[in-house]
Amino acid sequence: MESSCVCVFYIIGIIVWIYLWIYSGAMKSQKVIKTLYIPFCLCILFMLANALILGCFPAVGDVVLEESLFNFLEKRAQLTLQVSASVLIVATIIYGVSHEKFPTLFIRLETLSFVCLIGLMAPVTWIPVNKPAWLMILRHAQTVPFLMGIFLCVAGIMVLLNDLSEIAEDSGFTNQKD
Repeated sequence: MESSCVCVFYIIGIIVWIYLWIYSGAMKSQKVIKTLYIPFCLCILFMLANALILGCFPAVGDVVLEESLFNFLEKRAQLTLQVSASVLIVATIIYGVSHEKFPTLFIRLETLSFVCLIGLMAPVTWIPVNKPAWLMILRHAQTVPFLMGIFLCVAGIMVLLNDLSEIAEDSGFTNQKD
């Protein structure tokens, strides 16, 4: 029963992911920035893989194991937030010094990444005590926004790098031989 509930989380997560992708404007930008297909598809792939693995191997660990997996998720989310913050600082410096306009899509993707990692993953409504199955459900409920946050961050970085490479090309900073 728990695995069915968790599989529903991932299916809903995929639908929400597609909506977020369209809402952010990344779907339209994929036509120009082809590398954006990578985070879009990988997020769906990871959610499907989690749902499939859980469907094929429904297992609930003991309370200690389930609690330790929350630490694993927390450390990964913290790493992603640090990377996002670092990239935002560097981008602010680069765009502040130059006369180029900050890519709006980058800001939208990073904002949505923060919303997923801090606003959707971090809050906990309840913490089940001595119920490993409930802990497993809660862990997967946090994994869905965690995956979205990671891939929104990656997409934002890809947009930023694409914009910086275009600026470099327009300025003649590339070493292309004609």
